[in-house]
Amino acid sequence: KALILDLLSTRPGSDHCGITFACWKCGKDVLESNQINRIKNSSVWTTNISAGAIGVVLDPKQDYNDIKKCAVQNVRCSCNHVLGSYYKDKYADADEDKEFPCFKFITAWERKKWNGDIPSMALVLTGNREHVIESIASLEVSDDWLLDKQFQCGGRVDKSTYALVEKAKKLQLEKEEAEERARLAEMAAATKAVDQIQALADKEKEIEERERRVLGAESIADAIDNLERRAREAESLAAAKIAEATESVKRVKEVKPERNNRRVIWECNVDGCWTPYPSQVNASIEKSMSNGSSKANFSLHGHQYEVELAPSGSRMFQRNISTNVRRPVQRREESEDSTLGETKVPIPRTWSRNAPGQNLELVALTEGSAEWRATETKLKETLPSAKLKRLVRVQNLSLWEYYRFREDQTKKLSRGKGANVVHVWHGTRENDPMVICRDGKDGFMMQQSRAGMWGNGIYFASKASYSDSYAYEEQEQQGGLSSLFKQNRGLSSIFTMITTHRTLILSRLVVGDEIDLPSDKTLRHPPKKPDGNGRYDTVTGLTSGSKVYIVYENGRAYPEYLVTYTSTTQE
Repeated sequence: KALILDLLSTRPGSDHCGITFACWKCGKDVLESNQINRIKNSSVWTTNISAGAIGVVLDPKQDYNDIKKCAVQNVRCSCNHVLGSYYKDKYADADEDKEFPCFKFITAWERKKWNGDIPSMALVLTGNREHVIESIASLEVSDDWLLDKQFQCGGRVDKSTYALVEKAKKLQLEKEEAEERARLAEMAAATKAVDQIQALADKEKEIEERERRVLGAESIADAIDNLERRAREAESLAAAKIAEATESVKRVKEVKPERNNRRVIWECNVDGCWTPYPSQVNASIEKSMSNGSSKANFSLHGHQYEVELAPSGSRMFQRNISTNVRRPVQRREESEDSTLGETKVPIPRTWSRNAPGQNLELVALTEGSAEWRATETKLKETLPSAKLKRLVRVQNLSLWEYYRFREDQTKKLSRGKGANVVHVWHGTRENDPMVICRDGKDGFMMQQSRAGMWGNGIYFASKASYSDSYAYEEQEQQGGLSSLFKQNRGLSSIFTMITTHRTLILSRLVVGDEIDLPSDKTLRHPPKKPDGNGRYDTVTGLTSGSKVYIVYENGRAYPEYLVTYTSTTQE
């Protein structure tokens, strides 16, 4: 119950690494982190996956949802426990880029009716409790989470509460528009004040010129009197105009404070990953830093923490007051567009910052980190005996920028279907995978592809067990001496242990519009669509029990992780 309460509403399409769910009744695994699109009000919305892919059953009966104005079916676990709903078609208030069909899983039913007891639940979080708490803390919170939170409406939302939330969101939007109008008024008032001051200066010059002409017609004494009188008039007029302009600027500043186009981000290093603090904690630490305090205290997920503050460039740490566990902390500034390095494309939240002028950073991740656990789980889905030895995150700015361009381009041309991004495996056989990761232009290249069952293309697989036969291999040989005792005679035997390190690339792939085809070695590109709107983006097929994806152009995949695992034999 406590962890369910900590679930935040997250940004659609953001990383949910480390968040997994199982059936509350029977304990069967139901949902992996890469199948989650977003979490909203304790409900979990999936990507467009099928019921078979996650092992759930749909009720044959369809009901009609009056709020979402569409048909809906109940979703059950194989143990017949109700888990949530299934939406085949797009509903009325769906996000613009939401993909369908999808599932809405419920973690707990009607949180507002809890009376201190564990409620009737559908799904429960799975995994090590400490890791789950850290994963929840690293979730990317949606913009309207704080607004929704004030209504305390977890689980299913009734019509009246739903209407209140929508009205509050509308008022928030109107407030933001009013603040923008105030900012524009401030700029206009400041411009007007400058114009008025310039006009006064021009007026003074005109008065001086007139006085010079007056001196020729009047006596010196009269001219001096006139000059003093007119100077006083001009001075009074200028003071009044300046006061009026100052008051106008002051009123606008009271409506909206001056904005800064840079923001400060405080991050804690959790298992090798720099994880941003929630916005309220971030603001509290920054306030303590601005006030010159040496420490900042805050509470998060039921724990009390203390941050040891230090001048810029010095090392800082977070300390759990109860357990005394210390973790590194850093403060950084970035522009509002959240970009990294010289690229203007938003980068993944899990990335650390590259060194100045450095296009490529290879970040070795620690065992037990959220990324390590998620990758190890995906590897062992089809290679249960494999042991993950090394995991390297590839931060290649130019390749990432090229990949995101292709992803956005595919999304714009999809007619509402989305880019359809999947995480898939790729093996390089005898070729060093670092060649792909270090490349600054294309990464995966058609020029290096070989003819396969679906022609010349770049091949990826959904299952690691399939790509394992294409893995890049390096062998480490270790020798030793063992003693054997047989028939009271001491015998020695020399043995050799050969450890085979195998490396695959775990990649992001923009699938787009796909077509499933039987093997055809003559293919050079996907076939044309029957409606005449160009060609399909990707060809898919089934071989050796795994779905494979074949693309015929560069830039469609990004090498996200280098995954090294072992198999050991003894001679």
